[in-house]
Amino acid sequence: MHFRILIMTYLFPKDLKDRLEFDKILQDLEDRCMGGPAKEAVQNLPILVEPEAIRTALEQTDSY
Repeated sequence: MHFRILIMTYLFPKDLKDRLEFDKILQDLEDRCMGGPAKEAVQNLPILVEPEAIRTALEQTDSY
């Protein structure tokens, strides 16, 4: 956990979500949601920075 905080602090600028226009992507995704629980899930999506977490997420989406 401490390593992740260091990665976020030193490698990624604080305005990373803004630079990537992550808010626009989330808004588009939220607009496509049919219900409240799905919209809430979108609002709580994190930006993954740990390679293993990214691999796991990609493998999960690959299975669909």
